[in-house]
Amino acid sequence: MPKPQSFHPLREKFLSPANRAGGALRRQETTFLGERVWAWELTGDQRAAVEQSRIKMARGGTPGIELRHYRAMAVLYGLRDSGEPGARQIFVDGDEGYLNELPASELDKAAELVAELSGMRSQDAEEARKNSGAAAGSGPSSTSPTADGGPPSAGGSEGSAAAS
Repeated sequence: MPKPQSFHPLREKFLSPANRAGGALRRQETTFLGERVWAWELTGDQRAAVEQSRIKMARGGTPGIELRHYRAMAVLYGLRDSGEPGARQIFVDGDEGYLNELPASELDKAAELVAELSGMRSQDAEEARKNSGAAAGSGPSSTSPTADGGPPSAGGSEGSAAAS
């Protein structure tokens, strides 16, 4: 009979349901468009999604830097309705185009706070853009509005990276 695999005792603590449900994530109360919300540290999957939103493949498969959705993705994943574990994301996947139509000052403030809580530096994105020579924010949004011109219904998926 094979010997049962032995795991480090800290593994159970670190990977506990409470930690994976957001209990270990840092958070800070803030305002967004005049409403009280909570900025949360991103999970590993969420941070990867935000970072991947900066990569745009040009013709010929050459990677470049695209900052158009970077701040919107940080806000999408980072803003929640409370500071308690189990708090719900306010925005859902697909809202980034609509978020980009909001005042840049509000997006910047919220995205900077989420980035700070998540150990990301805003200078990294700017340096990458300068080094690539790519133009930030060029071209139309890829998100299509609903028939009435509004955002998609809230019944959509919050995405696999969302901790809800």
